[in-house]
Amino acid sequence: MDRNLVQKHVYLDHSATTAIHPQVSKVIKRYLKKPYANPSSAHESGLIAKASIELARESIAKSLNCRSNQL
Repeated sequence: MDRNLVQKHVYLDHSATTAIHPQVSKVIKRYLKKPYANPSSAHESGLIAKASIELARESIAKSLNCRSNQL
């Protein structure tokens, strides 16, 4: 294919969907590889899942300058 005919793709519809940042993908993959559990369960795996969610919520809240219960 002629190099002059190849155009760079520019995506402008980010309100519909957006690519995941590589760092976000890396963190998500780490959690997907872990054993999972219902965060509402009282067993150890559930408590670990709940703690992970709360930690993520606190981190996001800090970034957004709000309280975690506002998310």
